[in-house]
Amino acid sequence: MITHKPSGRKTTYGKVAEAAAKLTPPEESRRSRTRRSGKLIGKPVKRLDTMDKLTGAQGLRLST
Repeated sequence: MITHKPSGRKTTYGKVAEAAAKLTPPEESRRSRTRRSGKLIGKPVKRLDTMDKLTGAQGLRLST
């Protein structure tokens, strides 16, 4: 449930998503971003955390 505190109006996420699905996105967001910022897309990248995960050095972290 989404509540607009100043007015007290309420709606559901489903109704917001349905309305958003009917909107046409701006032309800018339709363009492929790979030309501007995709320098790593499609290229192998070394995982920096692999050894810590394999040796157990990373440990467990829990969110509270």
